[in-house]
Amino acid sequence: MQKTCCIIGQREISEEKIYFIKERLRKEIIKAIKNGFTHFISSFEDVIDLMFADIVVELMGEYPNISLEAAISHLGKLNITNICFQKMLDKCKVVGITSEKYYEGCFLKRNRLMVNFSQLVISVFDGRNIDETLHSINYAKSLGKEVIEIKI
Repeated sequence: MQKTCCIIGQREISEEKIYFIKERLRKEIIKAIKNGFTHFISSFEDVIDLMFADIVVELMGEYPNISLEAAISHLGKLNITNICFQKMLDKCKVVGITSEKYYEGCFLKRNRLMVNFSQLVISVFDGRNIDETLHSINYAKSLGKEVIEIKI
């Protein structure tokens, strides 16, 4: 059975925390790989998700058995013209799309799907009551998923 890990992260990240987060994410992803995780899911939504995907793509050279999946909330997200986004998307083994159109709640539905398919959830969160992120972390815990919290 393939072991899967996903990322749940808040959107707003201060510039001074980027290096810390990137180093912690790299350590947790490598630890997951060494524990047998081979499939990684990112929403490709914001800084944390893209950072996670970038690290996984980078590690594919060293660990050729790992794969990346993009969990896209709605079809319109694929129209992003950011070259880095598109290059990482091209490296994905799977690109899943939750909904054809944006609707309130499509991000939460996407996060639930990512959690459902994962045995390990890495979260990056500052503890504030941000509904979508906190809800997804609590949902993962309610299912008994292993959750690694990177507090910022």
